[in-house]
Amino acid sequence: MTLRDIIINISDIDGTLTIYMLDLFNPESDVVLIEQDQADNNLKIVNGQEYHYLLEVFLAKEIIEDFVVTQGREPSTEEALKWVYDYGIKDG
Repeated sequence: MTLRDIIINISDIDGTLTIYMLDLFNPESDVVLIEQDQADNNLKIVNGQEYHYLLEVFLAKEIIEDFVVTQGREPSTEEALKWVYDYGIKDG
């Protein structure tokens, strides 16, 4: 699964999940969705690979809603991907 897959299916994804990315420098990198608790850190090991915290799904949904408000239209998949990825990298 990639961040693009999450963006495409965002309305069906539980907002309480957290997005972790295999390679934070590649927006097309593999991602996993993980339930996060207060003791969690920014790194998860899944199948022997290190995944890094990007942001929570509820934040991704809010970012897409903000796009609609500021731009006056629904974002394309590419636009939503860029907004969510950039926010996760810069502010996550």
